[in-house]
Amino acid sequence: MSGDALTKAFFADELQGLKDNFAAETGADKVIVDLMLKSGQTVRLEGEPVCTDSYIAFDRKEGSHKTRTVLLYKSILGVHLSAENEKRVGFR
Repeated sequence: MSGDALTKAFFADELQGLKDNFAAETGADKVIVDLMLKSGQTVRLEGEPVCTDSYIAFDRKEGSHKTRTVLLYKSILGVHLSAENEKRVGFR
């Protein structure tokens, strides 16, 4: 594996802390994680991933179909965090 690739340790240990800090800083009810791939595509990370030494796997729901995505760490360029806030109407 090349030295510039994200690793099992990042996804298994560090990502949750980054999500928690981002949620606290932005007041987000939910933090969405998108994986930026070296191919130029993005993939939304859903659920709890399975992290092995060489790849990450996670299940996704597309319409009525459940799919499993398996990505080699070396194919992932970066991680994008965004806030999903609860929508409320009116004053608080």
